[in-house]
Amino acid sequence: MKYIFTIHSPITYFCAANVVLTEKLQKENVVFLYTSFIPPDDLGLPVPSFYTLHKSVFKKLMTFNLVKAYDKYVNEITNGNRFQAYIDLAHYYQKILITHSNCTAFHFIEEGMSSYIPPQTLSDLTRIESSTSFRFKGDKEKLRAILRILRGYNLRLLALPYFANSFTFLNDSKYYGFSPAVYPGVLTENKVIIEAQTIHLSKKKITSEIELSNAILLIEESYFKVYKIDEKDLDYCMNQSMSILKNKIASRSVYVKLRPGQKEHNSIWIRYLIKNQLTYKVLSGDLILEELLIDSKGCNVVGTVSALLFYSSIFGHNAFSNYMLIPQKPKAVFDYLDFYWERVTNLSKLSDKIFN
Repeated sequence: MKYIFTIHSPITYFCAANVVLTEKLQKENVVFLYTSFIPPDDLGLPVPSFYTLHKSVFKKLMTFNLVKAYDKYVNEITNGNRFQAYIDLAHYYQKILITHSNCTAFHFIEEGMSSYIPPQTLSDLTRIESSTSFRFKGDKEKLRAILRILRGYNLRLLALPYFANSFTFLNDSKYYGFSPAVYPGVLTENKVIIEAQTIHLSKKKITSEIELSNAILLIEESYFKVYKIDEKDLDYCMNQSMSILKNKIASRSVYVKLRPGQKEHNSIWIRYLIKNQLTYKVLSGDLILEELLIDSKGCNVVGTVSALLFYSSIFGHNAFSNYMLIPQKPKAVFDYLDFYWERVTNLSKLSDKIFN
């Protein structure tokens, strides 16, 4: 039996590695099917995803029947063996994977805040096709739908839901996460809560020797861009954040954690640290910060609505958010995540008593 984990980010790998160790899966049977983030090879075999290998127009034409070609690729990486799949969401490639004739079961692994936020609207439920409408509008949408069919997707495959929550009554599926709040709506008996504090991911350390204990960690995230926060509101939020943090930053080690693929010159935190003439060190976007947090003590982690704030609190650190400091922002699901705000403190309420 093989075990295939679809990996596309550091947190996906972090959870996958914990599942491998929790379930005591043998290295020779584990496959990490990765896209942008390349995992180490000490817990399983890293294999580039089908998508990664077939990005060019030529490769897409050579594998025009995508479903058939993907099935063949899965047979190659598993040597034709039966397998179980571990996915975060049922995107198109995951839909093909879990319906492969050799797939005996599939499970879900935590992937940041997306594993904690339930779909609340029809748009949420159909996020996989958010760029289209519920009725054909123009020839482009019709062509896209026809192309899906021509590339091997039939109606039954396309009908599979996207969110993990939709599969909750399948008896053979498990849901792995780090908090009981993960996968809202999923039956409690189907959840496997991982005690990550007790697990060291590998004998070969996959992170560099960085001492984070008692440091301040500033987390970069995509919130301001995704929710199109006005520049003046962003500026107000960051100036207020720096005003609150400035005296504390001056006496501590400060690290800025970039997003995967992000460059330093695009960092919001770095822009305001430079503006305030404060020193800092940079942590790569590909660094698995969660692993370092497990081995550190007394960190103060600051961001907006990143899952890293939530994880930091789970792992025993202080977590602070400047979300409430944004003057004008659209209503979002973050406003209603009570479990999140029970662990993450409003930065404007920061005091020496709760700051290590």
